[in-house]
Amino acid sequence: MADQDMTGEQLFLRYAFPCAEGRLIRGKITEQQMKQLKVLIENDVEPKRQFLRYCFPHAYRRLREFAQKNNIDHKRWEYDTISNFWRYHHEHQGDCRVYHGMIVSKKEKIVTVMNSDPPYMPIIAINYYDLPACTGDTAYVHLRMVTEIEKNTALS
Repeated sequence: MADQDMTGEQLFLRYAFPCAEGRLIRGKITEQQMKQLKVLIENDVEPKRQFLRYCFPHAYRRLREFAQKNNIDHKRWEYDTISNFWRYHHEHQGDCRVYHGMIVSKKEKIVTVMNSDPPYMPIIAINYYDLPACTGDTAYVHLRMVTEIEKNTALS
């Protein structure tokens, strides 16, 4: 699915999905809910907000707080709001942080991204969602999964 055709709910799930396995292991979601999340991802189906709220309550709450703080609660589920939230206001650190940088190499589903923030180290990530990506594009990576790509129009 092209990103411009994706709903905010689908983008939210794309970013949150890498956390699902950890939530399953900790007993926060069931095996059936994990299967349902995979079906939603694999079939490009828009998830229900209530289901997202149940599966990812912390991210759901932080999105609400972000939208209210920025006086955009009426736009909370718009694609651009979701993208901005995860990219810059997700407020997680370490492994759970969303990193971004230029793709410096790509081989099948594996991409190497040069992190744009200190410590400026390369990040090896999987393009699980099969996003169209080329060397030179900017990739956003959450838990070593590429979640969004910004095309480098200067190279086109």
